[in-house]
Amino acid sequence: MNEEKPKIEESESNEKKKEDGQPNIFKLLWPAYMCAFVDFLGAGIAIPILPYYMLELPWEDGTACPTCPQAPNVNITLSVGRCGEVKGCGTSIEVGLSIFFFGFGQVIGNILMSRLSDKVGRKAIIMTSLMGSALGYVWCGVATTITSLLMARLISGICGGTLPVVQAMVLDVVGDPRERAKYFGIASAMLGLGFMVGPGLGALVTFISGNKRVAFFSPVVVASICCIIGFFKIAETRPNGGICGPRKKNVDEIYEKGHQQFLAFIMKGKKKGGFGSGASGGGGGAGKKAPPSSSDGKPPTVGEFKKSGPPGGGPKKKAEGKLPAIVLACALAQLLAAFSFTCMTSMTGLVWMILFNFGPTELGIFLTGVGVISIVMNVCGVKRFIKMIGAPRTIAVACILQSIGIVGYTFITPFWIHAIFFVCTISVGFSLSLPTLLQIATPAVPPNLRGKATGIIAGSMSIGFTLCPLISGPLFQSDILRLTHDYGSFSHVMWLIGGCIGLIELAVLFKFVGCGKKLNLAGNVVQQSEGGGKNTISKYNSKTANVEMTKQNNTETV
Repeated sequence: MNEEKPKIEESESNEKKKEDGQPNIFKLLWPAYMCAFVDFLGAGIAIPILPYYMLELPWEDGTACPTCPQAPNVNITLSVGRCGEVKGCGTSIEVGLSIFFFGFGQVIGNILMSRLSDKVGRKAIIMTSLMGSALGYVWCGVATTITSLLMARLISGICGGTLPVVQAMVLDVVGDPRERAKYFGIASAMLGLGFMVGPGLGALVTFISGNKRVAFFSPVVVASICCIIGFFKIAETRPNGGICGPRKKNVDEIYEKGHQQFLAFIMKGKKKGGFGSGASGGGGGAGKKAPPSSSDGKPPTVGEFKKSGPPGGGPKKKAEGKLPAIVLACALAQLLAAFSFTCMTSMTGLVWMILFNFGPTELGIFLTGVGVISIVMNVCGVKRFIKMIGAPRTIAVACILQSIGIVGYTFITPFWIHAIFFVCTISVGFSLSLPTLLQIATPAVPPNLRGKATGIIAGSMSIGFTLCPLISGPLFQSDILRLTHDYGSFSHVMWLIGGCIGLIELAVLFKFVGCGKKLNLAGNVVQQSEGGGKNTISKYNSKTANVEMTKQNNTETV
């Protein structure tokens, strides 16, 4: 008997460890992550090729355009002309337009796809988006004029709306709000992975084939394979199911498991006097009743939580129909961050052509390295930063780093210093932005509005990506702060504007998010006034926010 007792205790300990983890979440979400990666792969392939490809295309068939970049010793007077300066061919303005059309398509796609996923299901929208993106890149590869290429970019942008749908799937599956930053980070890491593999693949295909057009066909093959895998492997996670089938039982089990862990965390805080004491500050904690407990002292199930009603005793249905105001604040911050970031992405190909005479191969290799950094930051860095200093401080650090990088990198001409500065500021800063803002914004979002919330934030990012190229192209050619470099000249004023936009973002964060405190879990919560008035943003309070987040997150049907 004495020998069996340690074995029994060891077995119980192992079972408890298994219950504490959530080993099946990634297994459930990886097919959706894969499809999001393919969307970004196509966008990544275009980044090092598109600026030079656009300079080689005419507005009308029959116009002769130069091959870009040109050899250092080329005689401009004997050739067609200098890249970007030939009448009837692409210039920095057309390069900006190509990015604008893609971003404008993404604004439509992110909002449209996310809202449709709330109505017809996540799986159907992801599959449709993936197939549409593939067709868009085929069109890019066969375009012979600037007009045709711009239309192809628009279609590719509209169909590239998988990210907010995947983010909604994270909210559908991960029942513990404390763990969502990790899975938001993985979703955003697909962006980094696409921008790591894509530019390298595009540069490699262009180098081997000697033809920039061929590179646009490479994501089509990958997308076709992923469509087949996704059809069989992607699980429908929408609470009420979709046209591709009902929500599976194992999704409910995984969500319930995470939710129970979170409720256990709340009960632990209750035992320490964290709830119902009436002493909690900031945000109306006084007088709120604590989360209900089962008769055996265990955390309540979702069903028991529903029967007890919300912590404030108010009508639950009214709260379910409103989008928390903090979502809009984070969306504005994401729009400004994306605008600042696009000051770099829209013109980097042309900047490198003038600073270093680099083409698609060199730019593709560099962006592959940047993609590696982005993945590391999204998978490991985001959660670590949030754990160490809190989500609001993390987003403030990201904003400051990105702003410093945007202002300074075009003035640095020694390549290795340029590259290191770029990675440590712009790459790290932007990698932290989206998953951190999602972690701040989403805990108070009702299940029936998850797709809408993630769509608004992702759509705001697309708006930032869209607006900046409209002015970055013309300003690149302006005479304001125009400096001459080894292989040409360009204006640096756009990047100073990008730095100022970063300062505006920082002001928004301090005003609405509150970056002066280390905040637990998700940062801020949105609370409903007792009189049934409008949602208001209140600073997060560790003694009350768990109750508020639980009230919003327990409305899932299991």
